[in-house]
Amino acid sequence: MPNNHQAGVRKGTGFFWVVSSPKTPNRLRKFLKNLLVRGGCFLEHAKPWMQRRQTIKSSILPTFMKKTTLSVLGFSAFLSASPAYSAVLLRYDMAVVTPTTQDAVNGAGGGSLTRGAGLSSFVINDSPGSYTTVPVLRVNPNNGNTTATDAFTNSSFFSFSLTVGSNVSDLDLTSISFDAARGGGSTPRGFAIRVDTPTTADQVVRTAQDVDTVRATFTNYSTTLNGFTSLQNLVAGNVVTFEIAVYSPNDGNSLEFDNLIVNGDVTPIPEPSTVAIAGLGLVVLGFRRRRA
Repeated sequence: MPNNHQAGVRKGTGFFWVVSSPKTPNRLRKFLKNLLVRGGCFLEHAKPWMQRRQTIKSSILPTFMKKTTLSVLGFSAFLSASPAYSAVLLRYDMAVVTPTTQDAVNGAGGGSLTRGAGLSSFVINDSPGSYTTVPVLRVNPNNGNTTATDAFTNSSFFSFSLTVGSNVSDLDLTSISFDAARGGGSTPRGFAIRVDTPTTADQVVRTAQDVDTVRATFTNYSTTLNGFTSLQNLVAGNVVTFEIAVYSPNDGNSLEFDNLIVNGDVTPIPEPSTVAIAGLGLVVLGFRRRRA
């Protein structure tokens, strides 16, 4: 008749047997449990087996090591353990053409704000009127760009690029937002947004939006990007270009912008040292006991 140790091994895996054993040091048990939780690892019958309290002799470990095979599932669980987090990827405060917030390695790098050929003026670091937050970006469409379609056709836009960082395994863009106001009372004045991605060109992510308020009262406009598959699952080195078109009834009718922000969910590449340490631990402990 098999003893308790042999019976337990038949019903569970070596990995969970080590976790649940009362002889396993507390630090090691906590490490293994945390590894399972972070990796999202689920093995059938894991919960009842974790509740079993088996006794093990010191002489069992060498035999256990010799009669086991590598648990691929356990190692894969660790590799998927790097959690995603939400972050401000780029922020332009309009004092300069480059972003004041960016992380070209662990998040994303941003290109300079660039003037389209269809703008009659493009003034960065401007302080018109009595805005409570300055400086701002002031742009004037050329005469004839009275709709968003005209603005895109005639390059009446400003643009910038986003490059996914080298230490990012997956990036999902979630939103782009900015403050906007009309420079005067005449309407319609507004904007639209389109993007170029690794898989699409000239994809409109926000259709024509008239700007509601006049200098010096900004309105914040936020555009959700989650629903666009071309802006999800981006990888290191991918480039996305944003074009913000502006339209107005006449040449000289300005629009003003501030606090341009791009948000996203970042999944980092696991640190090499972390992978190595956990990999070594799994080589020693992540084996599956052969059935007796």
